[in-house]
Amino acid sequence: MTNSQHKLITFLSIARRRMRYLKLYDSLAFYVFCGMLLSGIVLLVNRFIYLSDGIYYFSAIPIFIGLVIALLRTFLEKLTLYNVAYKLDAELDLKERLCTALELVDAGRVEEFALLQIDDTVHIAQDVNLKDVYPYTLPRFAKFIPIALSLILVSWMIPRYYQLPSEPTAAERAAMQAAADALEENLNSQNALTESVAKDLKENIATLRNGKTDVRSIQKQLAELRGEINAQHEDLEQTLKAMDTAMQQSPLFPDKSPDAVAKELEKYAEQLQNDDIPPEVKKELEEILKRLLAQLDGSKTSQALVDQLRAIESQKLSPEALRSIAQKLSELANSKQSMEQLEQMLAQIQDSQQKIGLAGLDLERKGGGVARSDSGAGSESNTGEAQGTEVNVDAAPTGNESTELTLKAQETAEESFSSASTRETPETRSEVSASYQEVYLNAKQAMSEAVTSGRIPARYREYVLEYFEAIAPSH
Repeated sequence: MTNSQHKLITFLSIARRRMRYLKLYDSLAFYVFCGMLLSGIVLLVNRFIYLSDGIYYFSAIPIFIGLVIALLRTFLEKLTLYNVAYKLDAELDLKERLCTALELVDAGRVEEFALLQIDDTVHIAQDVNLKDVYPYTLPRFAKFIPIALSLILVSWMIPRYYQLPSEPTAAERAAMQAAADALEENLNSQNALTESVAKDLKENIATLRNGKTDVRSIQKQLAELRGEINAQHEDLEQTLKAMDTAMQQSPLFPDKSPDAVAKELEKYAEQLQNDDIPPEVKKELEEILKRLLAQLDGSKTSQALVDQLRAIESQKLSPEALRSIAQKLSELANSKQSMEQLEQMLAQIQDSQQKIGLAGLDLERKGGGVARSDSGAGSESNTGEAQGTEVNVDAAPTGNESTELTLKAQETAEESFSSASTRETPETRSEVSASYQEVYLNAKQAMSEAVTSGRIPARYREYVLEYFEAIAPSH
């Protein structure tokens, strides 16, 4: 290769390198700007709508993706010396001299005319300043990057328009662990749950053991699980009632329990196989099975039995069909024995909800104090007792001499503490009992009045409402 040929190749290689750098700068400016703009929009939306705890880590993903795309588009693009020569010829108006000279070099032409052509092209190329042709200037989209940065900064400065769920306290975490232990023990000792409900229960146990999930989410999941188990329990109960209704007027089944009916069907299947069954009994069986299908249609618990009854609806009654129905009834009898386990599971979940709700309430009195008449905070006393203003109260006779109320005090210049006492004779003492439902409704009504009147501070109202939701009696 002659000196002129070497200079031509060097010139085109330098031009290609500058073209790659400019392509990289433009790609980085465009795709990084798009990534930053998308990140800023996501962060801004997160100030109004809660998206995720790790949104600040996820918001960097669009920027990283933009950076990767810019690098791939730059270095995976095939840029040959011929591409460079064509572009330079077009930009410098060289009448395809660079392309022709490069073709002569690649072809190895050494005749005098070819060498003169290459020398002339190199002479022209030496007068070309590549810094002027391809200057390293600021890319067009780089001017818009401050806008995306400003959007990200604004998203950090805007306050949140929602309250993040707080992490569980130590008492709540302890209550969650105890609830997980109790539910897991109950899960391992029973087999009444369906596959989907058992799966949901395992997921709830894992969430309880996590220790970082907020109490509101825990209570919501437990309430949903409780609803699923309660629906299964009610469906099973309705299925058993439907069986009693379908066979109530039939003398063929003295005992209407699923297990007893299954045994009777086995006996009738044997008679049908031996052609010993009377026609009226066979007809009665067909009528009973039709009524049973009508009663059980739509039941999830006995879906397999419903499918079996529907399969023989268009066929003649056969011993195999009766035995299959008897088998499904036996399985239903086992489900009946599991109803008590379902009730225990429901009670356990409700108990867990109540304990977690109680753990979230700060029942320890830090210091004494009572609310003022304007619902403001009362003053604190050093002794931990409620401090108020002394008054003279004279108890008027009410006709009930067994109860006495005295409030004796003297007005003094300085505030002191008063004592109140109640006395009741043992003979007139009586016990008052009420159902849990009545107690809950009375307490909830008092809570509603307190929330409406503003006696409960705003920051505690949400916790109080969640607590009453957690201890709500099951229906």
